[in-house]
Amino acid sequence: MKYRKLFLSIVSLLFVLAVFVSLTGCSQSKSVNVEIAYRGHPPVQAVLKDVDALLVKYDQQVKVARYDVDTPEGETFLKGKEITDPTVLAIFIDDSMMYQGGSEEVQFFSFPVGRGTAMTAAGNWTLEDLDAALAQAINSDQ
Repeated sequence: MKYRKLFLSIVSLLFVLAVFVSLTGCSQSKSVNVEIAYRGHPPVQAVLKDVDALLVKYDQQVKVARYDVDTPEGETFLKGKEITDPTVLAIFIDDSMMYQGGSEEVQFFSFPVGRGTAMTAAGNWTLEDLDAALAQAINSDQ
């Protein structure tokens, strides 16, 4: 009789726990991989500060890996991504640098619009594009 009460108590507790989990909508959120290949020069570092400030918004939802392209690890990373162009900055979200931003497709390569230098032209992306691409990647297939 003593074990029967214990058994019923455990079953009741598990039932209540199952109802709670289903009602609160506990689900595992999707984690998005962000890989950043960069050259450690001052103009790039300034852009990376802005990118880092944006990534804070997504906190636990993104896993960020960084590769300095001036190191053997960074060179290996670029080869694996089949990038042969000189690279100051390349950002991959779940293995893609591309994002359909409204009517225009953007590529997270080089500097953002308006941030290029005399030596390196800006790409066609903005921090707003990066924010939108991260939000889309996080919210897809949840």
